[in-house]
Amino acid sequence: MQDMDANLCHAVTVNEVTQLTDTRSGNYTYYIAKLKDDKCWMVQNLRLGANQTFNTGTLTLTPSDSNISSNWVLTDRRNDNTDSPVMPYTVRTDDAIVGIGTNVYVEDLSRYDGKAFFCPFSGAKTENNYVGCYYNWFTATAGTGKGAGDDATPANTDATSSICPKGWYLPKGGTAASGSNDFQNLYLEYPSVIDMLVPGITTTDNTSGQPKPGLTLNGLYYSSGASGIGIKNYYWSRTAYSIGLTYGLTSTDSVVSPVTSNLGKYYGMSVRCLAYGS
Repeated sequence: MQDMDANLCHAVTVNEVTQLTDTRSGNYTYYIAKLKDDKCWMVQNLRLGANQTFNTGTLTLTPSDSNISSNWVLTDRRNDNTDSPVMPYTVRTDDAIVGIGTNVYVEDLSRYDGKAFFCPFSGAKTENNYVGCYYNWFTATAGTGKGAGDDATPANTDATSSICPKGWYLPKGGTAASGSNDFQNLYLEYPSVIDMLVPGITTTDNTSGQPKPGLTLNGLYYSSGASGIGIKNYYWSRTAYSIGLTYGLTSTDSVVSPVTSNLGKYYGMSVRCLAYGS
């Protein structure tokens, strides 16, 4: 996947499905496709860090393998053999990091700039490689998306990095009117739940074998446990909506919302990466 660049994505045929391997820890292979919006997308959720154990291992990402400008260390992964874990997170008060916990409650959860991610450990969810891992926004943006203090990412501003492989990016969010919302542009080409969601484990949306985004009803994880698994999905964009919230894509099994703007930065949500053609 690290070999992807604009010229290569441009050369890929629309509707072509292939597999590429992320050379980082785990060497996970993903289905990717050039979709109808003329961009190359992962059609599975990112599962970077799935082979780590909670608070015992680290994974150093580098500019040679990731969408970052300097080395960044991935830590604080929670791996629970349970269906209802909680997201670990670091609590910030003013500009100081004051503690790390796994069941911490604070009144203002938007003031959260700690690394945290969760990968399902047992049961059908781990057997489904489309589910992947859940990351908070700070982690998904490799620390460049912030939600606390004077350094909070301003509204309608993009985080500058991500944990996507080199050559791949978190989708841009924003309002439908902006015309630059990657999720909105994708939805314009796949304007229904049937088009956007994956029916089981497949990469096609009809009998002709045309690729589809393959979004899943993953739900999310947060400080109190799981929410909406099998009922809703939640995907990060790289664009902040406010100090504590971001834009992203959500859906149920009947409605797709590509311009959602009330996603708390402390949530553990799914990541899809895309590459832009030239």
